[in-house]
Amino acid sequence: VISIFTVVNTYDYLFTKELLNKQLRQLAEFEVLSSERTVSDILDNLQNQANLTAALIKQVSPSQKKLESMVKTALQQNEHAYGMSVVVDDKEKNEFYASYFYREGHKISFVNLANTGYNLRSKEWYQQALRLESPSWTEPYFDEGAGDVLMITYLAPFKHKGNFTLV
Repeated sequence: VISIFTVVNTYDYLFTKELLNKQLRQLAEFEVLSSERTVSDILDNLQNQANLTAALIKQVSPSQKKLESMVKTALQQNEHAYGMSVVVDDKEKNEFYASYFYREGHKISFVNLANTGYNLRSKEWYQQALRLESPSWTEPYFDEGAGDVLMITYLAPFKHKGNFTLV
């Protein structure tokens, strides 16, 4: 009786263990897929917001004040974005500004990256935008002097009326 009981309990233990391991693997796969979808949706939303803002800017050609208002509003509407910037480099008019809005706690802060010691034109993300002239993601980088955080940036550059604009 003891040997039959031992064999049955061993079989039951091994069967239950295998069943639990299988269920845990499936649960982990579902969690990973769910997280992956969530991150993918957030990134898609960020891309769409930047592309829409860039298209609107290209269509409307607003003043610097209106550009800054548009960018700040876009940032306020997207809780997942840390910051958003618009850079205008118009060599014909000798006009260069880089309005950057970013989250600082619960408020939106502003810095003009063209007027600081940030040296925007030497930054890899800016060089990438000039090189590619098409929307793209950057590699992760520490943005010292602007956000002062580790970040990746979605770039939405375009040329319009002889100037280079980057959202």
